[in-house]
Amino acid sequence: MLTEQEEWQQMEIMLLRSQRLQSEKAQEQQVQDLQSSIEWERLSAELRCRQLDSQLSRERSEASKNQELGARLAGRDLEVCALETLLASASKKDAQEERTAEALRTAQEEAKKLAAELALKSEMLQKEEAGTSLHLAEMAQQSEEILASRGREEQLRQRVARLESELEEALAAARAKASAPEPEPVAEPAQKVSDYISTVDDELDKCLEKEIMELGPGVLKGNKLERTGPKRYKIGDQKIFMQLSEGRVTVRVGGAYIPLQPWTKELTAAGEQGNDDPFSALDAQSPFAAVR
Repeated sequence: MLTEQEEWQQMEIMLLRSQRLQSEKAQEQQVQDLQSSIEWERLSAELRCRQLDSQLSRERSEASKNQELGARLAGRDLEVCALETLLASASKKDAQEERTAEALRTAQEEAKKLAAELALKSEMLQKEEAGTSLHLAEMAQQSEEILASRGREEQLRQRVARLESELEEALAAARAKASAPEPEPVAEPAQKVSDYISTVDDELDKCLEKEIMELGPGVLKGNKLERTGPKRYKIGDQKIFMQLSEGRVTVRVGGAYIPLQPWTKELTAAGEQGNDDPFSALDAQSPFAAVR
């Protein structure tokens, strides 16, 4: 059995423990309250920061708008200055036009005065012309009669001179005919004949005929040249390709084209080849088969 003093001591210990627990709970509550207050202040600070940021953004947008308005106002000021300049120039033009109109009115009045003076002078001239027209008509009639008589005399002189010149020409012709020998007959120039005749309406073919004609008869040495197609010919059994180069006919020899004249010089006469020569079989009906 515990004594009464020990019981009291245990009760005091329990009381101290309860007080300590209550104080610890109170401290924990204070800490929690302090933490909640700190969190509240943090949230309120964040809210105030956000509000300040939004206010700053609004102020910046307002500042940018103010700058745009300032730029617009500056543009308006420039437009106003330009309009004022235009108005000043228009007023100057109006004043100049008024001065020009006044000068035109003055010139019109002077022109009217001059027209009246000219009308008076023209009336006076008409009266003077009416007075002198009769005199001029008489003088014209007299001059016509004089000119008619002079014209008849001039015609007679010309006729006499023409008859005299015709007589002299007839005498000179008779004398020349009596003394001149009889003229010898003039030989007509020989007509050029080409060894190749163009049969189609082709520029290359026409130029080929012309150049062969210029080289003279017999240039093909008795060989027959035939057209087989555009730019294609054959002489005997040999195929030949031709084309125009700067308006002149050229012939392909190997891998190059040469002018027509040196190619014709390399041709071999048809009679100098054997029976197997492709140029020996000439067309008997060709007008150039007998050319050697």
